[in-house]
This record gives sequence, structure tokens and C-alpha cells, in this order.
Amino acid sequence: MFPPVFHRPTAAATALFLSAAGATVCRAAGDAEAIAFFEREVRPVLAENCYDCHGEKKQHAALRLDSRAAVLRGGDFGAAVEPGNPAGSRLVNAIRHEGDQKMPKDQPKLPDAAVAAIEKWIAMGVPWPEEATAKQPGGIVDFGEAMEFSKAHWAFQPIEKPRVPAAPAGSDARNEIDRFILAALGAQGMEPNPPADPRILFRRLSLDLTGLPPSAADADAYAANPTPEAFAAAADRMLESPRYGERWGRHWLDVARYGDTKGYLPGNTERRYPYAYTYRDWVIRALNADLPYDRFLKLQIAADLYTDAQAPDRSDLAALGFLTTGQRFLNSMPDIIDDRIDVVTRGMLGVTATCARCHDHKFDPISTRDYYALYGIFNATQEPEPVLMRDEPERTPGYLEFEKQLNAIQAEADGYARQRYDELRTAASIKAYLALALDAGGKDLRLLAGERKLLPRVGERWKQAAVDGKAEHAVWRALHALHAAPEGEYPQMIAALTAGDAAPLNAKVAEKLMAAPPANRDALLAMYGDLLAAANAPEPHADPAQEALRDALLDAAGFPADGCRAISTAPRGTTTPRSPRGSTA
Repeated sequence: MFPPVFHRPTAAATALFLSAAGATVCRAAGDAEAIAFFEREVRPVLAENCYDCHGEKKQHAALRLDSRAAVLRGGDFGAAVEPGNPAGSRLVNAIRHEGDQKMPKDQPKLPDAAVAAIEKWIAMGVPWPEEATAKQPGGIVDFGEAMEFSKAHWAFQPIEKPRVPAAPAGSDARNEIDRFILAALGAQGMEPNPPADPRILFRRLSLDLTGLPPSAADADAYAANPTPEAFAAAADRMLESPRYGERWGRHWLDVARYGDTKGYLPGNTERRYPYAYTYRDWVIRALNADLPYDRFLKLQIAADLYTDAQAPDRSDLAALGFLTTGQRFLNSMPDIIDDRIDVVTRGMLGVTATCARCHDHKFDPISTRDYYALYGIFNATQEPEPVLMRDEPERTPGYLEFEKQLNAIQAEADGYARQRYDELRTAASIKAYLALALDAGGKDLRLLAGERKLLPRVGERWKQAAVDGKAEHAVWRALHALHAAPEGEYPQMIAALTAGDAAPLNAKVAEKLMAAPPANRDALLAMYGDLLAAANAPEPHADPAQEALRDALLDAAGFPADGCRAISTAPRGTTTPRSPRGSTA
């Protein structure tokens, strides 16, 4: 089966319960002359000096100054203005640079004329042109207004059985669907087309229900007897056909963003979902079995909680492919969970929600609180590795030939992987990646790697293994100390590092420093390249110092214990299986 997602026992599914707040409508305050004064003297000052921090995109201290409602509502510190009372308004105190808050922040005080204009505007009662409400496009909409406006959203309307229109006089309405169509055509002053030829009608029926044209024999049989009863019988046969689920299952698989590959992933990572087809087949079976829609949805969210663990047939677990057959986004778990929230909310609730990953949603009443409640559910799930339903496939001649070809391809891939790993552990490669890791301090390592034609992921591993937090590591202490010192001070630094009372260095590093002390950074990196390349070996060293160097190399460059099988299955950021760590003495 495709790997199911096992939910916490307390969470069968999550629904969004949305409470609505009353919408407020901002009306114009003041006459035309006052509005003109605001537009001429005040709005330009606010737009130029305030909206960057208190506008649509950013609201420091939860304060917006781009609508009258927002100005009166204020922010974390209360109302920004008090209409008719400039002296008692926080906005005036801030632009006068009185008190703790001095606005605009980190900028000179506004000109006296601008301050006077804002004071006069507040004294006039804060006149503002009439604003659009939440129901008028283009308005300034706060979250409470959006909640109220959302009541009209189609996804939140209860399902109702519509009233069937009366058949127009003289019409040839055969059923309720005909009556709806005729009513809609009549409302537009249109007439229906003449009845279709029996063969054309039968072909349409077959294409609609199965996605396939009918056989010539079936079309001939219906054309010879084009009665309503024959049409209904043909429709029933097509609904019973397995082709029906295949035809209409494709629509749901689009909703479920179904794919049998994982999208872009790091190199040497398996991109296929080997058992994705089990979800595809489950959808087809569900439609062919006329599975009730509520159970169809529940199984795709939490089949593990609706399936008897003791039952021999747990095929409904394949329904969880709805959650797991999406992209893997370079194995970034926040992005994977975001994708799963998106497929549930858009596919099952009819609303978008992933904008709320960063802010309360502007167009649907979804808050960041709602989003991260769902995030918590998905983050608390486990996704086991897929397993075959049968322990061992039947070893037919065809399977044995497949196995032979697979082993040959795998051997070739393993050889290539070993060759690439050997290249990464040469002295020249070690020197280049150590230089990249040291130089990437405040820079973008990926860009730097591109400039030097190196592999970013390898550079990141070297940085983690040799640079980040490794200044006191016995193998890397000399590298960090000398790299931080001017090259002219290398002799004194080497003497201090190898003195008897100094913190212990790796014995091989100390020996090399004293035998052939590097004179500059290039020589220092070359020394480490030679030491680590010499320590490279498939088996542990008896010498603890040499084994510590090998251990440090494997932390950075890895070792394919089983060719590219080990490479492709190793979790990102981990090393492949190897011998126990040696001493760092």
C-alpha cells in the first residue's frame, strides 16, 4: 500500500469553524470642502510618510492609517486620533516628537505646515471620502469585515434541494434536468436545439460516462430502438462499467494533485512514488462502488482511524494517498505540510488557506491561528515507509529477466557513485571544499559554490562538519586558529598550538604543523587536503589519530557503504553507515 499518514488518536479530522464579526461601514465625515482639504493637504502627507509602516503591506503596532475606520480603531496603543481634539490625539503627539513615540521613525520631524494640516484635519472631525465596504471591491477590508463578507461565499452555503422549475408550455421536457435547462434558456430568450440524432445522443452518453466511444454494435442496437427505456438501460450499463470510475476518477485526482513522482529533489534521491497507483486505483474503486461522499472524504483524511487494524483487508489505507502524493519540495517539511493543508482546504472546503501561513487571509476568513492549528495536526503525523503487500514476488521467467537487468543497472550506478565519492575525497577536492566552507561565513554558499563550480550540498556538509561550531575540535582547531590570524603571524600561532601546555591537537595535524609549517592559507588548506586524503580508507585505522582524521572526512564527504543504494536511501543531512567514531586524540 502507499504509505499512510497515521494521525494522533485524538484527531480524526480537522474542520474550520469560522465565527463572523459584524462589518462596519465607514461614511464620509465632513462636507465637500473638508474632503477637498483632506485630499489636498493631509492624504499626501500620510501616503509619503506613514503608509510604508502603517499601510496595506505592513502595520507596525497593528496600526493602519490608510482608512478612516483604521485611524479611529487605532492599534496596540489605542486610537490614533480623537476627532475634534488634536491635542489629545496620539498621532499629533507622535508627529510633534513629543513623548516616547517620534514619527516618522528614524527620520526628521515633519515640516510645521504638514503638522498643522493634520491638526486642522483632526479638529475638523477627521473628514474622509466615503470608503468602499467589504462588499464593494477595492475597499479597505479588515479581518472582521472579511469574516462578515465571507458569509456569502459559495463554499459556506448549506446544501439545499432547489425548487424544480415548471415546464414551459408546449415543451418536450422529459425530466427535471430538462426543466432546469429550459428555464435557464428561457430566461435568456433562447430556444433549445432540436433533439439529437439517436446515434449522436448515444455517443454523447458513452463519452460522458465512460470517456470512450461506443462500439458500433451498441450504437446500432440503440439506433434501432431509441426509446427512453433503452437509453436508461444503456446509462445503467455504463454506470456499472469499470470505465466509469476511470473516467470520472481523473477529475478527483486533479483535485488531489495526484502524481507518481515527487517533484524536484536533491541528487541521488528516488523521485518516484512506487505505490502511488494504489491511491489512483482506490479512487476508481470508490467511484465504481458508489461510496458515500462523506466517507469518501473521511477516508482520505484519516483512513487509519476508520480502518480496523485487525482486518485482513486494509485496502482503504490507500485513500491516504490524497495527502501524500504531492510534491516533496526538496524535503522541506514546512512546505510539504503547507501543500497538505492546501489540498484539504481547497479540495474539501472550497476555500484557499495557505496565504494564512504568513498573515490573516484577506479574502477568505482563514486566520493564521486556523492555519497553524491545521499545521499542528499534520506535523503530529507519522508517514511510514511503503511496504509490499506480498513478502516475495513470484519468480517467473519474466521477473528473473527483470531482476538481471535491474542488477546490471544498479551495479553500473553503484560504480559511478563510488567514483564520484572517490573524487570528492581527493586532496584537491578537500582543499576546494574547505576553502568554500570557510569563505561562506556571511555569504550565500550556493552562489559561491556556483561561481567556483562546486556542489552546494557538498559544500554545506563540509561547512557543518568542519566549520560550524568546530573551532575547538582537535582535528579542526589549527585550521580555525590559523585562518583567523594574519599570515605573517603563522609561525607564532603554530608554536602556540603545538606547545606542551596547549589544548591537544590531533597528533597527525600537530606532526604535520611542526614538520612542514604552512606559510599561508593556501598551504594550510593543502596540508589539510593531504592529511584527510591520506586517511581515506574503507576500513578503520588502528592509529587513533589517523582514524580521527578518517572520521572527520566521512562526516564531510560520506562513504557509500553499499554504492548508490546507500546514497539514495540516506536521509538528508546524515552520513551513510560506517564504522564507529575513532578517537580525536
